[in-house]
Amino acid sequence: MSLPTDLKDFALFADGRFVGEATMSRAPKLSRKMEEWIAGGMAAPIEVNQHLEKIDCEYETRGFSIASFEQFGITGLGDLGLRFVGAYQQGNDGAVTQVEHVIRGNHKELEAGEHKRGENGSTKVSCAITVYTLLVDDREVIHVDKLAGIERYNGTDVRAPIRAALGL
Repeated sequence: MSLPTDLKDFALFADGRFVGEATMSRAPKLSRKMEEWIAGGMAAPIEVNQHLEKIDCEYETRGFSIASFEQFGITGLGDLGLRFVGAYQQGNDGAVTQVEHVIRGNHKELEAGEHKRGENGSTKVSCAITVYTLLVDDREVIHVDKLAGIERYNGTDVRAPIRAALGL
C-alpha cells in the first residue's frame, strides 16, 4: 500500500532572492478553452481543444511585504521571476521529491489587508504568468511560453507543428 505524499515545506524565491515570509501559495492552474461541437450522425457533442486559458498564481506573505510592492513596478512582460520550491515526502518510505513551479510574469494584484496593532497581518499577491515551467526532481514536466507559442509536456512540444506551419 502506498501512503500519500505530503508537502513538508516550501520556499519562495523572487528574482533569485529568498522570500522567507511566504506562508502559502496557490500553484498555477492550467485549463483549456474548449469548444462544444457536434456533427451529423454523432450521438452527443464533444469538446474540442482551442487553446490554453490564461495562467496565474497567488501567494501570501506574513506581514507587510515591502519587496512585493517594490516588484509591482516591474511591468515588462515576463520581467519578474518567481520560483516556488516544495519538498514532498512519501508517507511509506520517506522519499522526498522536489517540485518547482518556475514562472515569469508580473504582479497583477497586491492586497495588504487589514493592519491591527499587535497582529502580523499579511500581504496577498496574485501574478499574471507569461512563462511557466513545472520541474519534478529537476525533470521538466511542463513548459509553457505564451509569447513564443511553446507548449511542451514531458519533452514533447505540441505546438511545434503549428509554429512550423506559420514559418515561426
